Amino acid sequence: MKVAIDTLSEGFAIVAKRFWIIVVPVILDLFLWRGPRISLMPLIERWLQWMNQAMAQPNSEVWQNVQQLWQQGGVMDFWREFGQRFNVFSVMPSFNILSFLSLGMLDLPSIAATEAVAGATQGAVVPAAEINSFLALALALLILLVVGLVIAVIFQGLIAQEVREENINLRYLLRRLGSYSWSLLKVAVSLALVLVIIGWPLAILFFVIGALSPLLMQLMMLLGMVVVIWFAIYLSLIPQGILLGEERPLMALWTSANLVHRNFGSLLLLLILVRLVRSGFALIWPMLAHTTIGTVVAIVGNAFLSAGLAAASFVFYRDRFAIWREQLAQSMLTASQQPQPK
Repeated sequence: MKVAIDTLSEGFAIVAKRFWIIVVPVILDLFLWRGPRISLMPLIERWLQWMNQAMAQPNSEVWQNVQQLWQQGGVMDFWREFGQRFNVFSVMPSFNILSFLSLGMLDLPSIAATEAVAGATQGAVVPAAEINSFLALALALLILLVVGLVIAVIFQGLIAQEVREENINLRYLLRRLGSYSWSLLKVAVSLALVLVIIGWPLAILFFVIGALSPLLMQLMMLLGMVVVIWFAIYLSLIPQGILLGEERPLMALWTSANLVHRNFGSLLLLLILVRLVRSGFALIWPMLAHTTIGTVVAIVGNAFLSAGLAAASFVFYRDRFAIWREQLAQSMLTASQQPQPK
């Protein structure tokens, strides 16, 4: 526990020393809060119109029941409200690849994105643009995911430089930006493909087992979740290896697995503390975000909090990697000093 707390303390101390690092997520959040919006309202209205036409078909008892359920549950009002409030730009921080790879330790912090549906923040009222086709939506999502990754790499790369060298070289970071982003994208796509390839046969297997024994299916699903979480923890330090250690994806994977294996308890405790801190403050920020000043305070506070937690994860990687390298060097030295058989 003391090691994890010391790691968190050092992470926040690093960000406090270079407080301007949080300017990247703060500007992004201000843009999402007060900037232009991209609305899904035309697509949602088209879909609702199709549903109304389908439910109006004569002699269709099923659709009549569906229509009754929709009216009782206020489903259409919910989707219209969603279309009015949701901002497609919020995809950038909400579905960030770094957060996916590192179990939430390295995210792109945003208050406005998390409140895109809840509407706690008072953002722009009139959307600047509307998406009218699913092809345009897919293209917009792809572009925003890539842009979000690049912004996150800049933000986390600045923190990684400070942790590694106690010095920030923006020119070097921009020169390496493409390499960092491409490496992380390859890792994310590879892991997603592995999940799909393994997931489909397992889904079929669970379906067959569920038909025979629901209890056995539940036990197997629980075991599957434990295995997935276990693998996710072992791979969670890959982004740190790429951004801090400047390793290639396969080498970063190997290093992550070794460091987690040697420090599983410490990392697990750090992950739990990070999750507890995030969950606690996630309850506080919406309470502040009902006024303009409160929203600004929440945006800055959330950016500092996320930067400190990210710095702590880099500190953990740096210190554990140094210990591992020292142990390897000591082992090699001991082996070289042993007398060779004649």
